[in-house]
Amino acid sequence: MPGHQGVYFAGHDNPDHICDLIEGSMTTLMAFFSYNAQQDDGRQFLYYEFPEHCEWVRKIGCKKRQRGTAVGWMYSASPFQGERYYLRLLLTVFRGATSFEDLRTVDRMVYPAFKGACIALGLLEDDGDWVAHFREGAQFMTCRALRHLFALALQYTTISNPLAIWETFSPDMCDDIPRILATGRVPVSHEAEDIEGRIDSDYGLYILQEYLHEFGKSPSEYGLREPLLSWMGQQPASNNPMIEEELEYDPQQEEEASNIMRAQLNPEQKNCFTEILNIVEKYEQNPRGYHRSGFFPQGAAGTGKTFLYNCLCSYLRARGKIVLCVASSGIAAQLLPGGHTAHSRFKIRLSNALNRGCNITSNSALAQLIRKTSLIICDEVPMQHKSCFEAVNWTLNDICHVSDSCLFGKIPTVLGGDFVQILPVVRRGSQQATVQACLPHSAIWHSLQVSRLARSMRIEGNNSN
Repeated sequence: MPGHQGVYFAGHDNPDHICDLIEGSMTTLMAFFSYNAQQDDGRQFLYYEFPEHCEWVRKIGCKKRQRGTAVGWMYSASPFQGERYYLRLLLTVFRGATSFEDLRTVDRMVYPAFKGACIALGLLEDDGDWVAHFREGAQFMTCRALRHLFALALQYTTISNPLAIWETFSPDMCDDIPRILATGRVPVSHEAEDIEGRIDSDYGLYILQEYLHEFGKSPSEYGLREPLLSWMGQQPASNNPMIEEELEYDPQQEEEASNIMRAQLNPEQKNCFTEILNIVEKYEQNPRGYHRSGFFPQGAAGTGKTFLYNCLCSYLRARGKIVLCVASSGIAAQLLPGGHTAHSRFKIRLSNALNRGCNITSNSALAQLIRKTSLIICDEVPMQHKSCFEAVNWTLNDICHVSDSCLFGKIPTVLGGDFVQILPVVRRGSQQATVQACLPHSAIWHSLQVSRLARSMRIEGNNSN
């Protein structure tokens, strides 16, 4: 590097065009390759060791160092940077590299990507933990949840061999697809005859591709093939994958689950169940009419609030209704079928001090989903600041085109939790400020129908044993 400050590094995701970068680190990297290709005395050094023995001379390139010393260093790279990270990893262990192709060659086999060479050299950990994780998940997770987990794992972790994971667990991830295609909501192209036996996996890849597109990624970036069929052109009239995703539940399974749970409801839970269904029924009959749309079952831990939510979800989904389940935290959201955090589902801004609404436009796919929703369930409400609910309330009224005096766009909404537990976090706030940040101190609270659950299902369950 000019000035002898050391060796810099910069990578590029496309090895064929990596030389297009100008000056800086790429210049010294190409000089490193050129020197090793022409001379033998530098092939025992790693890239960052090279400046100790050779020096850069402008217009000449690298030559053997006659005096002085220099410390070589490389820019750091995150595993999330893809091939840039794997190229840097190879440069830290590969001595005397003469080209990018040389770096990608292991045991006389040239790998198409730097990641493949890293795997062959054993520089990356195997996917044993992930295999065990997916094998366990296949036992109790829904197919949709398993696909979503795979997409998140690709985006936020460093799975060494995503293709092997997909080939191993694609039957589990795509087990529900035959039923989805059988409903006729997703017309199958006549070209499907050419890939008979692989159509389920192909549509599964399309769904995975849609997940990755949300992160600005594509399957090819992880070594997965693109879908063979043009599923985008075969989508149903709604052309809204978010709506289709919420309608993928098996009505028969949901009805069976609902019957089992309804038989276990205690009198308090039955009253809440009936009242909430009455609200949903009135909304379905007359969405524009006046009805109390907010319901708050309040009870201590163990009174069966989550059990009640799951029963409502199964009952309504068995009848083809859309239920959106959210919670204040990811852990609480996992206890709800198809649950999301409230911030991710409703695009709540991280700071609502100056922003009145959520980041949802009226013509977006999410807005269309909300307008077709029959019930919204939000758990662990006490943990969230009241401004979050005020923002959601204002946004839902806006996208549902109703008056600001209405509640949550007139969509039946169940908010639940226990105010004895954790309250919202107010930065540098006093006890009074924390209490004032709770939902009961919002104008929304007076419009909610509050019902209390007092019977502890845990205690009754222990006594029965």
